[in-house]
Amino acid sequence: MRCWLKQDALKSWQYQSWIFVRDPAFRPKAARVLDLYTRTFDGTALGEDGT
Repeated sequence: MRCWLKQDALKSWQYQSWIFVRDPAFRPKAARVLDLYTRTFDGTALGEDGT
């Protein structure tokens, strides 16, 4: 693997990228998704089957 990366012209560890959120409604949209990770929806805890 190391030899393959050495021969390749792409060196991903030398590049740095930034993501700029341009959507003004990003925070509420992201909050809905993050709530599902904590197993809640609109402030209500979800059951084991997701309902």
